[in-house]
This record gives sequence, structure tokens and C-alpha cells, in this order.
Amino acid sequence: MPAIARAFPQTSSGRPEALNYHVIYSYILQHRFGHLVKTTFILLYLFFLAVRFRHGWIKAMLPFHALAMTFAVFCLFVVRKARLHVDIQCSPSLALQIWQRLCRRYFLAIVLVYCISSYIFVRFYCNEFSGLDIYLLKKELELARVNERRTVLYFLAFFDGSFIAVIHCLADFDLIRLPEVKTDPMTRVIAAITPSVLCAFLGSFFSLILGTISYWLLRTPIWRTWLGLRRWLASWSKNTDLYRSNIPGPFPFPVVHELLMSFMLFFIFFMANEMFSIYMSRGAIHRGKPISEKSSDPNGTLISGLKSYKRNFSRRTAYQELSYLARNSSKRRDSIYKDIEKPTIWSQICGECLNVILEMRKPFELENPNVANPLTSKTFAHITSSPTDGTIQKSPTIKTRRENIFVSSKGKLSASSIERKLVSSSQDPKAVQSSTVVGWFSELQATVYQGYEALCSYVVIFLSTGLGFPFRRTIQRKTMILAANKYMFFDAVEGLSQLVCFSITEDLYGTVQYDISRILTEYNNTLTIFELFMDSPPLDWTDVENKQYIVKGHNYDRLIPLPEVQDLYESVYLGLDRIVGTFKPHLAGMGLTADVLQRCRSMEDADD
Repeated sequence: MPAIARAFPQTSSGRPEALNYHVIYSYILQHRFGHLVKTTFILLYLFFLAVRFRHGWIKAMLPFHALAMTFAVFCLFVVRKARLHVDIQCSPSLALQIWQRLCRRYFLAIVLVYCISSYIFVRFYCNEFSGLDIYLLKKELELARVNERRTVLYFLAFFDGSFIAVIHCLADFDLIRLPEVKTDPMTRVIAAITPSVLCAFLGSFFSLILGTISYWLLRTPIWRTWLGLRRWLASWSKNTDLYRSNIPGPFPFPVVHELLMSFMLFFIFFMANEMFSIYMSRGAIHRGKPISEKSSDPNGTLISGLKSYKRNFSRRTAYQELSYLARNSSKRRDSIYKDIEKPTIWSQICGECLNVILEMRKPFELENPNVANPLTSKTFAHITSSPTDGTIQKSPTIKTRRENIFVSSKGKLSASSIERKLVSSSQDPKAVQSSTVVGWFSELQATVYQGYEALCSYVVIFLSTGLGFPFRRTIQRKTMILAANKYMFFDAVEGLSQLVCFSITEDLYGTVQYDISRILTEYNNTLTIFELFMDSPPLDWTDVENKQYIVKGHNYDRLIPLPEVQDLYESVYLGLDRIVGTFKPHLAGMGLTADVLQRCRSMEDADD
């Protein structure tokens, strides 16, 4: 019989290994995906039931149309499931973003999926109306003719599918935003119907105008291709009396069918995308309980989710659960505070949340020249506190020697004498040709420099116009790149601050109080970095619109709007203000530095 100690896997700390958060979350996502497909089939069945009601109850009740469209939409769900992400994907300029999203293999896959779905739908739509048959009704002793109205609808369906694929990639439908408030998925689905109807209505009008014009321009090659395809298919069925002329008849313009078919197609696609986003973004609550509650060790499972660095979706959901538990679950907070086995649950949560804060502020620190060197900035200067008088002293600077330390003192030659000897030994005494070449190169360098300056001036003029706007590398887009994981940052800041605030009454063992000063210091440093970034944002030379507000590198009165940085700043400010308001009488004895105490006192004065 094996020993009891070997019956459970042990970590280095002796704590039993908890079930991984990603494993539980994967099963929950599969369960939600199944509900998504089932709900999609029910809605499509009701949709086609209303369309086919005029054929009688028996034909209307058969679910063939709903099954076929569910399969088509299921392919879209599979592609989206493989590409979903929670971080905001942005490029330095709008033109570069359009290029990167439309010129890749994923865009071709999305176009293919939408076109296949559109083809399945347009076949069902054309079979519902007698005037949209493949062949026109022929009279006696007359050859069969291909119905061009059906050809128009097929082309329009492929046009709609390609157009929706472009919208899908440009609008980044694959981005999943977890809701802040838990709501029922069917409530969100019903709320999404009205926006989807409006988008489908606008898309159908766009398709009617641009799609019809495109077909009119490409009518001859489309007609010949379609006629050749029908002849090839007719040869298999031995239908040799097919119309053999390559000249089509009068230009067809089925306005009603184009509008109706495009509206239904756009509505199905927009609702399918909305439903996928709704079911995949249900968050960290499953059947009324947090995801980690499914484990025998909830706190250990939650920490494994916070450490899922290679699985951003699971990590993002784990921080949302942490924020939810810190605000609403006294039982889980109590279990976090009472854990005293090292490494404690609190120390691991605190460390992971501070890592998220450091990950977010580090790019802003590197991008801003005013905070790029922490040792020289006013906030991050090396300071030492005297234990007796509390005075602050700066660390002494290191003196450097400019002399070459590898040359001995005896017979040492200066750098100027060495240079003179090398130059004199390598120069030609006459040197007429050499000076001519040097002068020619100097003139060439001056000409190239002048041409470069003229070119830059013309580029700046172009960027100042409306046509040059997509090519500007604006500071707003740069901050979106730097703050790609801002929602996880919000949850980390709020969850950590809530746990600190509740510890004043619920932490009986005092496991939190030793880390409060470190948390306050990190919050203060983060606020300082964001303030310096907003006061002097690093603008690119192409950002001509925002450069007019910069005076000597300073953004006075913060005339350049930076909403992403402002959101990050407000999140940290509220978290710090919450802690300061809770521990106001105890701040003096926490050993805080002078700048942290100064910010805390300013917050106290603002609250008063």
C-alpha cells in the first residue's frame, strides 16, 4: 500500500497541487459553445419557419434549412474560436492596420467561410420563389435560357459575404470583452437584435448600390463564366438544348429580392457574431458560482489562473474573478487572509497583481524620455533614509576617468599626438586629388541633406491633409498599443485594493499589513509615470496634428487627449484613494517615503 504522502502530488512548498484554472475553464467554454450552437439552431429554425410558412405546416416544420445554415454558421464559429483574443490589437497608423488585417491568410479564410455560408443561404432563398429558377420558362421549339436574375443574386451573395468579411477583420470581431455586470445571455441576445437589424438595413442598401454597380461593370465576364458552368453541368444531365449565346438579355434589376436577400443575410451574420461574443464572454461566473469554486482548492486554482501567462483568455478571466471575489465574497476573502502556509495565498495574489501593474507601466516608462532613466527622475532617484533624523540623502555619483587606463604611465603618448602621427604617415604630401574628392563628397552630402529636408517638408504638408490622416502615427494609437491589456490591469488594481481595504476588519492574523507600504509605493510610482507621460507624450514626427499643442516638449493643460492613459491613471488613483481613505490614521507608521506620504496627504486634503 503506498504511503499517504505519495497519494497526492506535492509542490515545492508542501502544498497539494490544485487543479489548473485553464482546465476547468476549457470545459466551461465547451459547455458554453454547445449552448451557443443549440441556441443558433433554434433561432434559425424559427427564422425559416416564418419564411416557409406559406408552403404549409408540414414543409415549414422540417428543419433542413435550419440545419444547413447552422452548419454554415458553425464553420464561422470554429474560425472565430481559433482566433479569439482579449488584448486590443492596434497598429501605429490606420493605413498599416488596414494592410495588416486584410493582407494575411486569416482574411482569406474568413472570406471563404462567409462566401460558403452566403452560397448556402442564396440557394435556399432562390428556391423559395418561382421567378428565380435556374432556367427561364421556355416556349415550344425554343432553347432553354439561363435566368440572369438568379445570377445577379448569386453574385450579390458573394459580394455580401466578402463585404462582411472585410468588416469582420477591420472591426476586429474576434476581440472578446468580458462584461462588468453579470447578465443572462438570452437577455443580451434579445438586446442585440435591434442593433443587428439596423446594421443589416444599412448593409443591404450599401449592397444594393455598390453590388449592382459592380455587377454592371463585370457583367460580361460573369455571364460567360456562369453560362459555361451551366453548360458543363447540363452536359452531365444530358440537357443539350441549353441556350448557347454569350450575349445576355436586358439588364436585370430585382430590387426587392436584392434588398430582402441582403437584409436577411446581413442579419444572420451580425446576429451570429453577436451571439458568439455573448456566449464566449460570459465571464468568471458559471451557474451562479465563480469558476474556481469547481475545484477542491479554489484559491490554488485561482492562483494558477493568475499565472497563466501563455493563455491570455484564462488569465484575463481569472483576474476578473479575483476582482469579483474581492468585492462580493467575504468567505473567499477570509480564506485568503487565514492562509498562513508559505508561500501564502495573499503573497502570491499580491505578487501577481503587482506584476500586472509593472507590465503595464514599463512600456510607458520606456517610451517617455523623462522617465526612461529611473535613477535620474525625481521619483525614482536613489534615496536612503537615516534611521535617526529621517533626512533623505542622495546616493553619491560615480566619478569616471577619461584617460586610457590600459596605457602605462611611462612613455604615455596623448591621443592628439597619436592621431597626428597616423595622419601624417598616411597622407600624401601633394594631396591635390584627395582634397578634390573630399570637397565633392561634402557637396554631395549637403545636396542630399537639402533634398531630404525638402522631401520631409512635402511629406509633412501631405500628412496635414485629410488624405494623409491614415498614415499618421498618432500618440493615441501608440497608447492603445501600450495599453493592450488595460481591462486585466483594471481588475488587478481593483482586486488588490479591495483586498487591502477589507483586511482592516477581516484580516485577523495581519498577513496583509506588511505589504501595504509596498503596494502604496507601487501605486504612487505608477501614477507618477502616467502623469509624466501625459505631460510630455513622445510624439512621432508624423503626428502633425498633436504637435501643435506641444510647447518645448510639454503638453500644457493636457490639450492632447490621451483617453487610454487617463483610464489607467483613474483606475490606479481610485485604488490608491480607497486604500488611503481606509488606512488614514495608520499611514504615518507604515515607513512610507516622502513622495508617497505627500501624495497620500494630497488625497486626504482633496477628500476633505
